[in-house]
Amino acid sequence: MPDPVIEHELLARNGRTRTKLVLRVFAPVAAGRDFACSFEVRAGREVLWPRERLSYGVDSLQALMLALRLSALHLLYFEMDTGMRIDAWQWVDLIDLVGDSPISTYARDRVNEIKAEIRALTSEHREAAAATRKPRTASRSRSR
Repeated sequence: MPDPVIEHELLARNGRTRTKLVLRVFAPVAAGRDFACSFEVRAGREVLWPRERLSYGVDSLQALMLALRLSALHLLYFEMDTGMRIDAWQWVDLIDLVGDSPISTYARDRVNEIKAEIRALTSEHREAAAATRKPRTASRSRSR
């Protein structure tokens, strides 16, 4: 297996139960005239989907983007299967890769919920940053 080009830690929770997940996306490799990119998600030492997960693209960038998209879908279904929730701020950018994939109603509702949580977090962050900024005072220095 090629070296991972992305390794992203996520924390899933359900009440007091917490599970650290690690998403690893491997470097795309030539597969005939196309490229293939694989990924895995681990919970501790366990690979959640032991069968190799591959995405194919006409070039390495497309294969990588499709692997990221497929991994995001797998994480959504991990939430559905386990009842655990991955913290919203950890989904930033990753959730947008789901796009208009043909997914279940649950997954689509969860995508919308995550995006709303991210917007709220972003809004809170902007408001907190604005509150801590000090107003600028105009000062002039004169050269003599």
